[in-house]
Order: sequence, then C-alpha cells, then structure tokens
Amino acid sequence: MKMQRHETPRTVAALAGLGITAALLLTPAASFAGDLPKGLSGYELEGSRTACVSTRSIQRTTALDDRNILFVMSGKKKYLNRLRGKCARLASQDSFAYKTVGGRLCSGEIITVLHNGEPGSSCSLGTFQRLVKKEAEKTEGQ
Repeated sequence: MKMQRHETPRTVAALAGLGITAALLLTPAASFAGDLPKGLSGYELEGSRTACVSTRSIQRTTALDDRNILFVMSGKKKYLNRLRGKCARLASQDSFAYKTVGGRLCSGEIITVLHNGEPGSSCSLGTFQRLVKKEAEKTEGQ
C-alpha cells in the first residue's frame, strides 16, 4: 500500500519518516448533476465516468472547492472528481494524501486533507468524469 501526498502549487516532497511518496494533483467532487464548479466554464462533462485513474498519470490536482477536485493527467486529459460529501478545508489547504493499492486511485477511497503536513478531514472520492473543452472553445482556440 502506497500513501501519496498532493499539494498545489507548492513543491512536492516526501513526508518525513513515513515513507510517503509525493505527487502533484488538481482538485474537484460526488454527484455530477448541476453546474460545474467555478473555474471550469470553458469545459463540459463528457458522458462516461470511470471508477479509477492511474496514479502514475496524475500530473497535478487542484481543489476547486471543498467538494470538487480537478485531476490533470498526462496527455492533457482532465477529470473532475466530486467527493461524496464536503471535505472541510480542502480548498483552503489544497493539499491532501491518500493510500493506494496497485497504482490506482478509485471511487470510494479516502483522501485526508493536510493542514501544515498534519492530517485533517478525511473524505471519500466519487467517480471520475472526463472534462472536455466546449466546442466553441475548441473552434476559437484553433
């Protein structure tokens, strides 16, 4: 079992004495009904959801608020994860840790918000839904 810590945009470092591997992540949230969180106005949700993502593919994360984490993956893929409930101080700390088995981060797994490197709130991940640029944004950007 591997525990990883994610900070954005701070420098990532191994947690002292715990053998915890560090990585960068972007942060989003639980049910995908309704509007997208702030900061994602140029994107829309693609129809399919996935239960797991490869931790090796995660380039960075951003906590959009206390319920939504944006995961930026290799290959410019982006996923929104809506936690199953609010996670106190996630957005203000924008740093969390998790344990993985088999190199995958999956729905239902627990993340722990880190406050100055110390564990805080623990929250359950929801499913991962792919984000794509809106068609108008794609056309204008070319």
